[in-house]
Amino acid sequence: MVNHLQLHRPEERTLASQITVLPRYAFAGARLSEQEKKAVEEYLSKQRMDILEQPTPTPVVKPAQIQELLDSHAQWVRMLGFDVKNSMPDLSKIYFFSPDEFAKLAKRWGKQANWGGAQFEPSGEIVLPDLPSPAATLGNLGHEIIHAFSKVTLFVRRTADGVIHTVPYLYGYENVKQGVLKCLSEAVTEAANIEALDYLRKRGGPDYLTGTHIAYLGSTISLDMMLRETAGLLGRDVKEIKREIYKGYFASQPFALKIIEDAFGQGALKFLSTLPFDAKFSIDLGSNNKLNKITSAYDEGEEIEIFGVRLKKPLTAI
Repeated sequence: MVNHLQLHRPEERTLASQITVLPRYAFAGARLSEQEKKAVEEYLSKQRMDILEQPTPTPVVKPAQIQELLDSHAQWVRMLGFDVKNSMPDLSKIYFFSPDEFAKLAKRWGKQANWGGAQFEPSGEIVLPDLPSPAATLGNLGHEIIHAFSKVTLFVRRTADGVIHTVPYLYGYENVKQGVLKCLSEAVTEAANIEALDYLRKRGGPDYLTGTHIAYLGSTISLDMMLRETAGLLGRDVKEIKREIYKGYFASQPFALKIIEDAFGQGALKFLSTLPFDAKFSIDLGSNNKLNKITSAYDEGEEIEIFGVRLKKPLTAI
């Protein structure tokens, strides 16, 4: 059997010298010695979420499927020039719950009833509902894997007596400390997941996209439209624009978003920073009608193209 993960098109080959190994954590604020950084990372790696509910012992997806998805997503990110081996999720920290148990977990944590799961820092744990459809479950997992691969910047504060305190600062594009860009960051996460899932199926791997609902539908379609408009305004290829946005996301470098302000003018990033969670948005108000049409078409089961991938809403509900 041919291992599809070893097949590459010529344009997808990336020289080893061009690959940057991303650290799992970066540090801002008070300076730490390398020894202190290692001590902080070791401490964080041992943290665990407050999970009282019982994960299902026999989830619908198998470890081999999870590992294949991890490897394929990592290979897709590598084509952007990044090695994410330091952020590879531990299979023992990926928990699947029956619908009833997951509903209890969501309620206790104050999440919405349709909550699809999450990846948490600093513990690195992933919690997901064990859905009847393996494709839907693995599609959701792919989104959380993308989160895990984005570098986490920790804000460091050292007290007068030398005690080190750290809190998450940047996570993808989201500024956790200031509470901004969460909407945009989640949309970029799902965009990367869609492209990575498409990468897997195009190389003879499983097709999880067909059974996966687009997460953060309004925000994700809005992002696709905005990046197309950005490319048009700047006279550039949208693939180049997406690549820059993805690279900034995984390296947690918000400066990469300046390209949007270059296209739309001053104030564009401030607008994006203040968007409510999971919002539909359009910097160009004239695009609202088109945005609503695409969203409605997807909801009605029509095929749409998003981030260069053609897909439609699965027939089964999640």
